[in-house]
Amino acid sequence: MGFPYLKLVQAGLFSLLVLSLNTQAAGNIQGKRFQDWGGNCQATQQGQHCYLEQVLHDGEQKVMISVIGYLPGQKVPSMAFELPPNIHLPAGFTLSMNERPVTRFKGKCSVQRCTASFQLTTPLVQQFQKGQAATLSYLSTPNQRPVSLPLSLMGITAGLRALK
Repeated sequence: MGFPYLKLVQAGLFSLLVLSLNTQAAGNIQGKRFQDWGGNCQATQQGQHCYLEQVLHDGEQKVMISVIGYLPGQKVPSMAFELPPNIHLPAGFTLSMNERPVTRFKGKCSVQRCTASFQLTTPLVQQFQKGQAATLSYLSTPNQRPVSLPLSLMGITAGLRALK
C-alpha cells in the first residue's frame, strides 16, 4: 500500500479538483499553517489557486491526502481525498463525525491511487467548524476489510476563512 511518488496534482479527478479551486479574493496561503491543515497554492493558466491540505502518514508512507477548497462559482467548499489503490469501490466512502455518518460518496481508482471528492453542504461545513475530528471509512480489497482513517478538523475554520 505505497505511494512511491505522491504529488498533490498528478492524476484524474483529484488533480482536476485541486487545479480548479478558486481563490480570487484570497492571498497566497502557500506554506501557512492552520493547526492541522496546511495552505498550498498552484499556479495555473487561469491564475493562482489555493486550498487547504492535510496528509496522514503511516511511518514514512502517505496513507491519505485530504484537500478542501472552493471551486469556481461555489460559496460552499468541496473536499477531495487521495488514497491507496486497494479500495472496494462499490461500497463507496463514508465520512463520519462522532461515529455517525454525515455523508457517503463515490470515487475512482487507478493502478496507483484512488481519488474521491464531494461538494460540502452548509450544514456539513458548520459541523466541521464545530468539530475536532472526523473519520473516513471504506472497504479495502481483496477481502473487503473495513478501514477507518482519522481526519483532523482542527484549524479548518481559520483555513477556510483565509481562502475566501
